[in-house]
Amino acid sequence: MRTITNFTNDRGIPPLSEREWNYSFEVGERVKLIPEMVKNIIIDPYNPFQFINIDMSFIDKIGVITDCYPDLHCNLGVSYMCLVDFDGVEKKLMSSLLYTSLKFYK
Repeated sequence: MRTITNFTNDRGIPPLSEREWNYSFEVGERVKLIPEMVKNIIIDPYNPFQFINIDMSFIDKIGVITDCYPDLHCNLGVSYMCLVDFDGVEKKLMSSLLYTSLKFYK
């Protein structure tokens, strides 16, 4: 997946073939949720171990990364969690649900 430091065009949501699970974002990067990823998450309110709770009102909003840290380590790499500030509301999200674009900086 791309971060803004190595992404130099205005393309939008990356196709599935370009996505990776073991990438991170830098603090200060602007991101959006990937709608198809968020809409395909099945929320089970009765599962105490499910930590993904995404408010669909954030789908079209640009957020700013305030922290990004490795949360899960395995033989193939690291999975990252990001704290994202959406206009004063901070959400903890997996990096695989997010993307960036130069459009977010214009």
